[in-house]
Amino acid sequence: LSPFLNPLEMGMLDATSVISRIQENEAYVISIFEKGKEFSSFDSKYDRFLEGKYTLGNAQARGMAIFSNEDLGTPGAGGCILCHPIAGAKALMTDFSYDNLRGTYKHSLTYS
Repeated sequence: LSPFLNPLEMGMLDATSVISRIQENEAYVISIFEKGKEFSSFDSKYDRFLEGKYTLGNAQARGMAIFSNEDLGTPGAGGCILCHPIAGAKALMTDFSYDNLRGTYKHSLTYS
């Protein structure tokens, strides 16, 4: 509910106000679509991997190791799983929070 209740975003008074607004507005039927199989079919290679129906290739396995490594003090640790948890066969990969990582721009990087 954070964006709804945040005074800098939508500024709703409370959760009850949010629910009332959604119920009175037919435009919010997008939530029904988002719950449907067309939008979230859970049928990617990753989903099949979680179900034990797909084997990761070498590059995918390396990526999974980086994603899953929580020890940010070690090389090859992405720490992604800290904010994008994998729970169950239908992982939503979110902890439903907002994290400002305060990333910095590296002027030394060059692109060709």
